[in-house]
Amino acid sequence: GLGWSYTACVGNTAPIPSINFPGLCLQDSPTGIRFALNVSAFPASINVAATFDETLMYNNGRYMGEELRDKGVNLHLAPVANMMRTPQGGRGWEAQGADPFLTGTSVTNIIAGVQSNGVQSTLK
Repeated sequence: GLGWSYTACVGNTAPIPSINFPGLCLQDSPTGIRFALNVSAFPASINVAATFDETLMYNNGRYMGEELRDKGVNLHLAPVANMMRTPQGGRGWEAQGADPFLTGTSVTNIIAGVQSNGVQSTLK
């Protein structure tokens, strides 16, 4: 990618002027925007999923999507759907927990919320 940590993007795809494609700004953080000023720190995904509250899950994605859009991000590299099998994995907080149904429900709502702002989500 281009411009790692110099903008609100942790990666960019290059523009293609011949087809009027401006390129894409990618952001990789399940709790908001990294390397940027004046942004929110959203709760860890495992905490959001633990509420079992689908409206909260959607709103978490919606508000995160608003900030992503307002900072010029096109593609959000989140949420994470990996099943946490052991706490020693180190990144379990990014996922939704060990329950596959809860994980599916949570990531569906988070993605819908983010994408309601015109920002694409990429499920990991």
